[in-house]
Amino acid sequence: MNKVKVENPKLISNLVKLQNNYSEENQFHFYKELKKAKLLLPAIIKEQNKINVIKITDNKEKDYLPAFTDWESMELNENNYNTQSVVFTIDEYIKLMESDLKVEGIIINPYSHNLVLSRENLRYLIEGKTKIHSGEQISIGIPLNYPQKLINNLVITFKKEQNIKNVYLLQMVRSNHQKSLLLVVDVERNEEEIFKKLAKCSTKYISENEIIDIISFNSDFGRNITKEYHPIYSNEADA
Repeated sequence: MNKVKVENPKLISNLVKLQNNYSEENQFHFYKELKKAKLLLPAIIKEQNKINVIKITDNKEKDYLPAFTDWESMELNENNYNTQSVVFTIDEYIKLMESDLKVEGIIINPYSHNLVLSRENLRYLIEGKTKIHSGEQISIGIPLNYPQKLINNLVITFKKEQNIKNVYLLQMVRSNHQKSLLLVVDVERNEEEIFKKLAKCSTKYISENEIIDIISFNSDFGRNITKEYHPIYSNEADA
């Protein structure tokens, strides 16, 4: 049987950088690649495409889902148990975890890089929300280099989602001089699902070194930072 091509060189590169030098920037680039990655999950495939997932148990009897970045990493497992593999995204891994509360997280390349991502790590990844530390000084304003191509393509998505009321685009500069775009979105319902669509669309139109955070307008932070600015999109304007 021919193997599906699964390779993630950028993910591995960013994983190694994160392990060697933890920083918010390295973490961001690692998670950015993880969101796009196709990963290998070992499983026993039964009739009617039902699968039994192979888990890894640590010395504290805690279960994790293994996630391999390529076939070479998977084949390092000496106890293969005649398993097959299914190709999963990180979102699909998280859905598996949601259906089995005994699973503590995932382990990326457990026989080589051995990077453990807990439920908390993965929750941060999916929420994709900006964490501002207490007392941290930040400045908010309009982006100096306005990302018009990004906005043009996002507006197409905005118009398809009737639950999006208003959208603001700002730039945040943190105390460590890290810059990021802030997409502040006012949504009536299905916020999590809409944010995932916007995140997927956004990554296509920003460079490797750019950061974009999508946050809810329906929070103190979201409402406060948008007080002095006009939305870049409003469904009321189309009414």
